[in-house]
Amino acid sequence: MHIVNRIIVFSFVAFTYLLLFSYDTSPLYKWCHSDTANYMLEGILVKKGLVPYIDFFEHKGPLMFVIQWMGAMLTGNKIGFLLIEIPFLTATLYGSYKIVALFYNDKRKSIIITIIALLLNRIYFAGNMTEDYCIPFLVWSMYFVVKYFKCDRDNDIEHNVKYSFFYGITFMVCVLIRMTNFLPISVMIIMGTILLAVNKKWSNILKNIAAFIIGGVLVLAPFVIYYIKKNAIYQMFYGTIIHNIKYTLNTNGILLNDGLGAILIINLNLLMSLLIAISNFATNKKGRFFSLSLMLSAIVGIVVQLGMRPNVNYMYIWFPVYIVACGMTEDLVHNDRIINKVFRIFILILMILNLSCAFIITKSMISYDVNKLTDIEKDAKEITKLIPEKSRNSVLAYNVKSEYYIVTDIVPCYKYFILQDWMCSVNDDMQEEFKEYIESGQAEYIVENGENNIYNENYGTDNKLDYIIDEKYEEIGRNDSFVLMKKK
Repeated sequence: MHIVNRIIVFSFVAFTYLLLFSYDTSPLYKWCHSDTANYMLEGILVKKGLVPYIDFFEHKGPLMFVIQWMGAMLTGNKIGFLLIEIPFLTATLYGSYKIVALFYNDKRKSIIITIIALLLNRIYFAGNMTEDYCIPFLVWSMYFVVKYFKCDRDNDIEHNVKYSFFYGITFMVCVLIRMTNFLPISVMIIMGTILLAVNKKWSNILKNIAAFIIGGVLVLAPFVIYYIKKNAIYQMFYGTIIHNIKYTLNTNGILLNDGLGAILIINLNLLMSLLIAISNFATNKKGRFFSLSLMLSAIVGIVVQLGMRPNVNYMYIWFPVYIVACGMTEDLVHNDRIINKVFRIFILILMILNLSCAFIITKSMISYDVNKLTDIEKDAKEITKLIPEKSRNSVLAYNVKSEYYIVTDIVPCYKYFILQDWMCSVNDDMQEEFKEYIESGQAEYIVENGENNIYNENYGTDNKLDYIIDEKYEEIGRNDSFVLMKKK
């Protein structure tokens, strides 16, 4: 199959997959929610001329705002964000195919395995998340790593400097979207560096380090220039890096508290990757260093996830590790040793569990969209009717998610605009700054979650600053989802 034909096939698969499973951007579903709504809103705010970190705060990198701005510019609605996703997922699929093809000589088999691998990652996919925009770079970087281990080493132990240049680009793309997203290929790159060091290829190591730095700087430079001009360079680095470090340090061990079932589901594909790598290590003597590298990658992924929040979309970023494991199944399928037969059974069980979870998640999301989000949208529009048009530029949603702003077309009047108690929780200065804003009464109206708002299931109804709001504001409206307060 010609390269153009493969791109057409993967583009069609990407479009179909996104249409069915990207709930927050697909026109098949009601409207957006969760983190996707945050990003979409931020793209809309950038389109309106607001500057990230100054006019609104989000602990993501500036490249994410650029991508969301592009989505907002395309159509002005959620379909624009779907269109942005298509080329990213197409690039992911094509890179994944290239990885699988390094193991399987049959190109059609490689395409089928790539599509199956995508479907088996359905349980981790949400659509329009930070992971979606990092994974194409991670997958292609992983392709270069695997190519080095499997092919290039047979001819020359030295590592191609061009690969490292692309690793640098990938690293900085990840930092400028969500800094921890580079982890999935870091172990493989470190193992490759160790191999060079063992063979005393010091000159090659230095050349690769230089290429890595050049690639990263080329991506970073435009953002540094822009935010220096906006007098916001510190704010950019704080929101991109420092705040995320503080946030990460405050989430240790959360998944461990959710029980064995949650741990198993969150780590399903990494467990499959680990089993496949162990099987390959036991039966393929020539590729043991490579199998060990993949084993360590899977183990690092599992350990990292045990310290994260139990959000399934966090696992999607490990797709590059999983796709390498899918390529390694070539040995598992064609080698009939007893150990391989045993591992086939375990992997089959995990695949069945994976597909069962995917079915349950898909069914629950459709029900969620039809039965619950419709009520939230109706209540948001209903409560906003009580706010005069001329005052809608002075509305703050306190501990309310960003869907409220999207549904009502209200521009936040303050930079900490969603889930403020949570967003400011890792920084005392941010907490004090927000408290002073509430005390000043600058917002003419404040919207809070109502007692029956579905998001209270996760965030509760206790607002830290209600004692100030009750003193300075009075309730003028209420429904199941929201409460509207007006300055006295």
